[in-house]
Amino acid sequence: MPVLTPDELINLAMEEIVEVEGKTNIDLTKCQLLCTQNDTFDQNSTNYDFKISTFKPSRIPLWMALHLQKRNQVVIKIPQEYNMVDNFIEREETADSFCEIPPRFFEIAIILNLQDFKIEKLKQLRMKKIWKGLEMLDNSVLFINNFTRWEFNQIKEFLTNVYKESVLISTLKDDE
Repeated sequence: MPVLTPDELINLAMEEIVEVEGKTNIDLTKCQLLCTQNDTFDQNSTNYDFKISTFKPSRIPLWMALHLQKRNQVVIKIPQEYNMVDNFIEREETADSFCEIPPRFFEIAIILNLQDFKIEKLKQLRMKKIWKGLEMLDNSVLFINNFTRWEFNQIKEFLTNVYKESVLISTLKDDE
């Protein structure tokens, strides 16, 4: 997992496709823009082929949806996964390991300004599992399933410092 800054994580989340409902008709078939496909730049996919119709759902990148929403041309529909936060919380509370959540779940919640106490509770549950796991950490390997980049970014500095200290202790033990 590459080390990314919070701003870089937000920028990656801006490429996620979201559903919008048009307030007007917008034809973006001639729009030539740089875009990414699955986190890698694809030179062959520089054309967006979107038509937004009044009161009909369309799927467009989050950054474009935000731009059009500011101009009062679309309404962004909250992604379905944010209606399932209770299910995520229940799975986090019952399982010892992390439950799987959609990629960029927390970043999109920040971008869309979804200030729900349930999302905060999910963050706290997952962070609690992280810290509990770090208490039992051995210094050789760290592998965590269903760990998001947002969560890694929250603890990366602590992890790198702990790892450096454990390597130092190991080398001192070997020297004795």
